[in-house]
Amino acid sequence: MFPASLSGRVPDPAAGSNSPPRCSGVEATAPQFLPIIKKVSIMTKHDKYLLGILLVFLIFSYPVYFLVNREASSLTAEISVNGNTISRIDLNNPPPERLINITGPIGTSVAEVKPGAIRMKFSPCPDQYCMKTGWIDRPGQIIVCVPNRIIIKISPDKNPVDTISH
Repeated sequence: MFPASLSGRVPDPAAGSNSPPRCSGVEATAPQFLPIIKKVSIMTKHDKYLLGILLVFLIFSYPVYFLVNREASSLTAEISVNGNTISRIDLNNPPPERLINITGPIGTSVAEVKPGAIRMKFSPCPDQYCMKTGWIDRPGQIIVCVPNRIIIKISPDKNPVDTISH
């Protein structure tokens, strides 16, 4: 047979050698045939300028979009007790009295109005989650007092069309 150094067999540990077999005359070096790869930038100088301009445009257009849309719509707060609408309040021109008494099944709740927003100031319910809701000022927001069966929701005066399907 072949000697252990040529056959690739691991020597017997009982023989006292714990090192793996080596091939004589061959050194372990990195291959020299790999091409040298240059680090190439994917973005040019003009691409970076364009990206910077777009980023600045997005940063400034985001707040402007919400300010324009917020002022364009007039808001109405609808107050209902037991599913029956008892009052509609124009939040752009609120009434001079800031507090509105709302009588429900367990007592009288008090809503406070300021230009553009409404909140539940006092309620006789035990957990008072309706009071913890705070001021609401955007369409779709809602305050609900479940024990007193009071709902205050904000809706735009007009129903904007979301989508049209033909």
